[in-house]
Amino acid sequence: MERAVISLSAISLLVFLILINCLSCSSIKKQEIISGSEEEQVIFWLKQVRFLDPPKGCVCKDCNIDWKAWYQSGSKINNSEEILIRFLKERDKRVYLPQVAFALGSIGTEKSMPALIEALSDEDELIRIEAASSLKFFGCEKVVRALCKIVVSDNDVNVVANACISLGEIGNKSAIEFLRIASKHPLRFVSQCAKDAIIKLEKPSNNK
Repeated sequence: MERAVISLSAISLLVFLILINCLSCSSIKKQEIISGSEEEQVIFWLKQVRFLDPPKGCVCKDCNIDWKAWYQSGSKINNSEEILIRFLKERDKRVYLPQVAFALGSIGTEKSMPALIEALSDEDELIRIEAASSLKFFGCEKVVRALCKIVVSDNDVNVVANACISLGEIGNKSAIEFLRIASKHPLRFVSQCAKDAIIKLEKPSNNK
């Protein structure tokens, strides 16, 4: 009986030491984030989420993450938007650029708009996919014109689909003529995105 008690105590001590070690590691990481440069904090923030691209180019994001909390933590980092814009423009290899374009749509302001419009012409279709989606948060005429151009000219179906969706969300009726062209796309997925956007724009409540 005494031997069993000793073994139980030893196990309890081992568990306690493991927990202390985990907490220590967590504290160290937290201190490193706080004491690191703003750029390092942004890189760490980006790497907190899983962001994968299957072979067909459809972006698959971690369904278990609290996206709202992630957006908030990123926006709290000083100069995070400016850093993300620089990453995208300079094609920084330390970060995953489609995710940067995605993040700018989530925490960016109008300052991000020129970089995202420029990203619509990137050679990497995955960057274009995310840029087309992120631009739905910026509803000015310049964005609408850029997305309309993409709808009828981009050769990637996911880019075109996201551009259609964004135009529907923005709500500017000047996009309808371009969406009608996309509605005739041979791929049903794309044509349906265009048709859904047209329906949104033609609603009586939409006076833009």
